[in-house]
Amino acid sequence: MEDESVTALAVTLAPATTIDLAALAALVTEAFSDSAAPWPLSAATLAAMVARDDITLPSSHVAYLDSAPVGVALVGVRYGRDTEDGAGARVVARTWLEALGVVSAARGSGVARLLMGRVLDEARARGSRAVRLQVHESNAPARRLYESVGFVDARRLLGFTVPCNDTDGLLGARATRPLGARPRRSGPPDATASAGADGLDILPTYPPPNDKGHHDQSAQPFVTLQPVVAPFALPLVEACLAGELPEARPTWQMETSSLARLASPAQVYTVVPHSERAVGYVALTTTPDDTAAATLLHLGILPASRRQGWGRSAVEAAFALYPTADSLTVPPLVPASSTLVPFLNACGAVRAPEEHVEMALTL
Repeated sequence: MEDESVTALAVTLAPATTIDLAALAALVTEAFSDSAAPWPLSAATLAAMVARDDITLPSSHVAYLDSAPVGVALVGVRYGRDTEDGAGARVVARTWLEALGVVSAARGSGVARLLMGRVLDEARARGSRAVRLQVHESNAPARRLYESVGFVDARRLLGFTVPCNDTDGLLGARATRPLGARPRRSGPPDATASAGADGLDILPTYPPPNDKGHHDQSAQPFVTLQPVVAPFALPLVEACLAGELPEARPTWQMETSSLARLASPAQVYTVVPHSERAVGYVALTTTPDDTAAATLLHLGILPASRRQGWGRSAVEAAFALYPTADSLTVPPLVPASSTLVPFLNACGAVRAPEEHVEMALTL
């Protein structure tokens, strides 16, 4: 897919392993600095993303123009059973294009097309059936490039803001209600946090057991959020996703492989009704420099336990972890056909104005 303009400019491609993480993070940051969603990355943040999303640096590429890095393609690769030709037929590679960016000075010269060609050629060579990626709906130049090589829209991805109900409901009095056996700090607890000296759970519970609403069958059911080491939550996550249509399954960044590698400040919790087994899970995080800016990465409730208020109670308990947060941000990673969409709407969530699109190219 190389063109004359690229050849004339003497652009060369090299695996991303030829550049250190700090320089690679700086290149990604510069390439997306003027986009609709700037993507500032540090070396540490990039390293966490590489581990979480199975970004394969030898299969990712940097474009050089006169020895200066001007473009980057970050590629994720995962292996799994082929489900199209029958269960367990063979192991196949799945390819995800995490990012494709070119610095402003080198745009329009064919660098992005050259990077894309390398990504597709290598995906075919490893036996991938398709390549998928995510793009802002309003990013017309990127969408034109992707469409020109055969990508088509596969599904819409939505983001939300879940407001804290300060006037009524359980959170209306969260400043005066006990949040558990003892006060908590703002921000997620350590996954290895132990119970208090009295043996009681120290995580938020709504309503507290001594609250008169506890005896009211019409009141919001109470739950405890129990921090768990992410890999141990995966069977529960998969059980919560059982029955979801393929188009409603989590995106690459929220698949169980990624959830298993979430690192601090992100934390996975099980949603546990009082004296009962877990009925779901919730994944939360903050930005490193602002623990009050809470993000709801994902939430799931077991199919048999839905429509009983557990999900809403989990959201209320999540707010208790971040007492200064006025809302929870849900990244634009929620498939439009996911059961999370009607749930978030019922919680009064406001949909983000900009949608993302997941695109796919069949190889």
